[in-house]
Amino acid sequence: MSCTASPAARTSRFSLLKLFSFHLCLLPFAWPAAQAHDIQRIRSDPSLSDTQFFSYLSRPDLNAPKWNVTVYDEQALAPGYWFVSIYDGDRTFVNVGNWSGPYIYDQTGELIWSGATLGSSRERYEGFDFKVTQVDGEDSLSFIHPRDCAAIVLDQSYQEKRHLRIGDAASSKCQPLMTNIHDLQIYDKDDELIIMSITRDELDQHDMAVVNFNGSCAVYHNGFRLASLSTGEVLWEWSSDKNIPVSEALVTPNNCERGWDYFHINSVERLPDGDYLVSARHTSTVYKISHKDGAIIWRLNGHNSDFVWIGDGQFLGQHDARLVSHNDTHLLISLLDNAMVPWPLPGNSAFGYPYARGLILALDVSSDPMTVQVVAHYDHPMKEDSDSRGNMELLPGRNVFLDWSERSPLTREYLTPRVLISEHAPNGKLLLSASLDIVVKTYRAYKFPWIGKPNTLPSVHSDVVSVGDASQTRVHVSWNGATEVAVWNLYGGAHRGKVNKLLTSVKRNGFETALTYEGYAAFVTVEALNQHGNRLARSKVVKTIVPSGFVASDGIEEPEQIQDHAHTDPEHNDDQTTNGDTNSTEDMASDDAALSHDNMGSHDEAEYIDESDSTDDMSVDNDTAAAQPFDFTWILALGAGLLVCLTAFVATIIWRTVRPQFYEPLSNDDGAELEEMRAVRYTDSDKQLHPGEDDEQAESPSDPAKGSDAGEKDGMGEGFDHEQVLLTGTDGVK
Repeated sequence: MSCTASPAARTSRFSLLKLFSFHLCLLPFAWPAAQAHDIQRIRSDPSLSDTQFFSYLSRPDLNAPKWNVTVYDEQALAPGYWFVSIYDGDRTFVNVGNWSGPYIYDQTGELIWSGATLGSSRERYEGFDFKVTQVDGEDSLSFIHPRDCAAIVLDQSYQEKRHLRIGDAASSKCQPLMTNIHDLQIYDKDDELIIMSITRDELDQHDMAVVNFNGSCAVYHNGFRLASLSTGEVLWEWSSDKNIPVSEALVTPNNCERGWDYFHINSVERLPDGDYLVSARHTSTVYKISHKDGAIIWRLNGHNSDFVWIGDGQFLGQHDARLVSHNDTHLLISLLDNAMVPWPLPGNSAFGYPYARGLILALDVSSDPMTVQVVAHYDHPMKEDSDSRGNMELLPGRNVFLDWSERSPLTREYLTPRVLISEHAPNGKLLLSASLDIVVKTYRAYKFPWIGKPNTLPSVHSDVVSVGDASQTRVHVSWNGATEVAVWNLYGGAHRGKVNKLLTSVKRNGFETALTYEGYAAFVTVEALNQHGNRLARSKVVKTIVPSGFVASDGIEEPEQIQDHAHTDPEHNDDQTTNGDTNSTEDMASDDAALSHDNMGSHDEAEYIDESDSTDDMSVDNDTAAAQPFDFTWILALGAGLLVCLTAFVATIIWRTVRPQFYEPLSNDDGAELEEMRAVRYTDSDKQLHPGEDDEQAESPSDPAKGSDAGEKDGMGEGFDHEQVLLTGTDGVK
């Protein structure tokens, strides 16, 4: 009898041997999977953490600024989240931890996502013009990071999608001070973007004489570049140099050694005819600039305005000029009137309004002379001016969202709120205001719908405390950036490999949700469900932190005694612990099967993140870690792993030595048979990897930020209507 195996058997046996040896050798030494985040212990100022910064047990590396929110009419608010980038103006709280960077908050001021940990821990991470934009046909996040001289685009999982170089395109060295942080406009359909630029030059004698200044003086020229979104190639460029004379400035040459910022561009937008709408703070002027030759087509406001005001409306130090709508004869534009400029030249007080306001202006460009008038205004909630920065956003439901940024140093007291945002109804009614009571700065704030799907795992902290003669396991869970979580399920167990008992289900409650179990769970994992009961992700298995001197004989329930708990319907549960030994005796494997096959909905298996069998612990506090009894498990596992590796190595050598005695070379016929068997195997595997593709899919989760419009279509401001103004001109507008 010939001792010859079939080609399939030869291949299968050898592959299985290699696979078995490889996995057994690596198992005890496997590098941990990527943590959901890098744990850092932050030493915060206790006097500030409770009232001015959020702190989280599950994310001790985050210290998000805390908003003071006042809601005047919740039902009238437009749906959406706040997008704001916060940075340190005076470095007052350098010991608070990671908080400088882009943020997403909900309408109650609760944190949704912190981008403070995106940057290096060795420097402040500042972002500017943080907002939702379309890139590659998808909702994305964009912002400017001046310390990297780049514009960053993130996808819905908060991973970097584009890294766009800004600043001096001809220089390979990043110069943060020469990075213009004021505006980033992305035109996805045209594969183009607009970025701003800064150049530095010396004033000539003629220009210095115009402003009655004697001596040498450096000057900053501002401009913008139209560039390819894909390649970064500059397609068109404009600068205030040679186009805007220094005589238009409303500010003094206050710092000639560093450079006189006489123009200070802060927004640019491409108009439907291809020309550009540009706002310059230090000339208090809005310009229309030709896309053909860069010439000034008209000026609105400032020293050389081409428009005649109908009524009171002159603005000072404005920001964020945007086109609202237009026709052949009229333009509607919005802007934030800051009502002040720094270091004003004498005689320019006539341009100022008593306090900051959002404006919608109607420009009649068909009349001679051209005219402009205010058709709607939204006053500063505290009737104060705004020192610098800020923006005005018209929301889809016709509400108005304003970032007043920083209060004027002439009106604010030290450590009074410096950052203020507000939302207004179309008629100007104040619906919401929110402030930060710390000395920080924002540049702009926006409101958008958003669905965040982080590719990380939920972060979990678990500890046990004594409550009388009993014990209580306290678990805190968060998932930075997730917007679809509705319910958290807590599972516990006595051993890491068997965390299979459902202990409680709790509705999501803010960025970090607390779950409690009346008893001791040595190991826990937390599962995220959406509003349809579909599983989104599961955290890693976490070992519960125990107090110093804790032993099982202290009257605390033995881990093996953990009782089963009923699995409540995630759409009909409350915030109470679910107890009911008689209602459920199934382990987590049964729950997993039910959820993965019955409730996955629009989330297929590839989208579900499950790390419940991970061997990684969350990092714990050094003090509590020192109190843990020494665990010999890993030493035993290490020894067993070495033994298995050695055995596998010897077996492989023996196998390679004796293999030629048992197997013949592979013939052509055998090769054809092998390929046929491989085709069958891969077909079967594909069916297993993609079960039920033809089954009817459940309804996709809806956007939690979307909702109904904020009321009926009444006028914006007093007697204001977009279409009416454009159809009839400005006649009769109050």
